[in-house]
Amino acid sequence: MSKLWNKIEAQAARRGQGGGGGVPPLHPGATPAPQGPTCVGGCVGAGRGRHVKIYQPPFTLSREGEKSVTLQCEQDNDEYLYMFWYKHADFRQMQLLTYSINKGIQTTEAPFNETKYFMSRPAVRNSSLHIKRVEPGDSALVHCATYEAYFGAGTKLTVLAPNRTVERPTVKVFKPSTKECQNEKDKKNKKTLLCVASGFYPDHVNVSWQIDGVDVKDGVATDHSAHWNGTHYRITSRLRVLFSQWFKPGKNFTCTVDFFAGEQTVPSVGWVAGIRTGKIIQILQFCADKYLKTTHNAKLSYLVLIIKSSIYGLFVIILVWKLQVGPKRSSSCLCHEQWSLYETNLNTKQSFNSTTCFFLQRNLSETESKCNAGSIC
Repeated sequence: MSKLWNKIEAQAARRGQGGGGGVPPLHPGATPAPQGPTCVGGCVGAGRGRHVKIYQPPFTLSREGEKSVTLQCEQDNDEYLYMFWYKHADFRQMQLLTYSINKGIQTTEAPFNETKYFMSRPAVRNSSLHIKRVEPGDSALVHCATYEAYFGAGTKLTVLAPNRTVERPTVKVFKPSTKECQNEKDKKNKKTLLCVASGFYPDHVNVSWQIDGVDVKDGVATDHSAHWNGTHYRITSRLRVLFSQWFKPGKNFTCTVDFFAGEQTVPSVGWVAGIRTGKIIQILQFCADKYLKTTHNAKLSYLVLIIKSSIYGLFVIILVWKLQVGPKRSSSCLCHEQWSLYETNLNTKQSFNSTTCFFLQRNLSETESKCNAGSIC
């Protein structure tokens, strides 16, 4: 067990309440996996058959210089006596700020102190974290947790600079490209709608899609987080729908961006409608043309391959033929070169002794007779 858990158990024992067992909470140096364990909507305690739901508001705004900001947390199981608050900022390790072993009892974990972070616990199911003397460094994702390592989804706290204003997003939905045909992955004819929300601050947004007013989850892909361009945020989301849905006049596709403006969540909406039959024919014609062009290119490539193979075969035939007739020509050239060499030696004006002249004349005669007989050439 960690030193922290031992300390919590000892504190509970001194106050005469059971430790409650279970898995110890994360100590200040521990880093949980980003995907878990989060309990929003209900989780079951490991091996204990218990259920717990933890609710936290997703966003909270404050401004630099304010005296304090308060974050709220609620869980729904009276058997879970312990509650914790963690700070997770800038992809760093989670840091335990405060914890409570029961209602009315709280401890601020070192190196933090109560003059900055203070936890109130009016009831077993409720807890609040109070952050005093608000400053930019307090901006973080703050998690509420209960023992057995159950975490809430977290409250994103943003501390605004004194001169910074809250700006709502502008939402635009773009129609699918007319060049988009069959999906290579599932071989289904689908169309992709794009939603772009831009020009907002801070990044307290949630993106959702509706078709004719009904929320849809399938085929939705949204950026993991908003992108900062230096002055504002921007986020995109895509919705893939079947041809039969898109090519239906009057069918509405809506992108809703819920933006937390400080005191309330304000929706910003963009939408497009399905297209008419004339457009359907144009796009189907484009897809047919694309298919024909692809098959034509394949046939052309096959024809080029055949021509290249034929040229290569012809080159091989010529090369073999040259190798077969090459030695006769080479011998003929050698024969004539020898003949010319002997004639040059005999016609030179240099002096030769009698023995040298004899051998030159004999070699010349032999070479001439062989060439004429074709024994060399």
